[in-house]
Amino acid sequence: MHPPTLKVVGERFDAVRQRLVRHLDNHRSSFVESKNKGGRPPTWDWEGALIHVVAIANTPDGLPSERGAQARIEEIIRDWFIQAGGDAPADSEIRKRANGIMKRVKTSFQPLPADTLPDS
Repeated sequence: MHPPTLKVVGERFDAVRQRLVRHLDNHRSSFVESKNKGGRPPTWDWEGALIHVVAIANTPDGLPSERGAQARIEEIIRDWFIQAGGDAPADSEIRKRANGIMKRVKTSFQPLPADTLPDS
């Protein structure tokens, strides 16, 4: 390209870049996660409880799989909450999570498709 053409292309590029930066700055809040999502903070540390279950699953004995395994997993979760904070969520909430664990354990392990994994 000839120098005069390069100069015009460079000027147009700069103008577009400046408009794009202004546009991104105006809409940044719509694509950047807010640190304060508002609302009431979670009552129960489900992530901590589930990390505890995963740690047990990773031991040589693993999670229970015999008859009554879901009830045993519910007990593991309930005990963790009581040890961590002195109280536990409602049995129905614990059962819901234990049921989800059992459904996944009962199916032969297959990695989830990449498009279902959360972004980091």
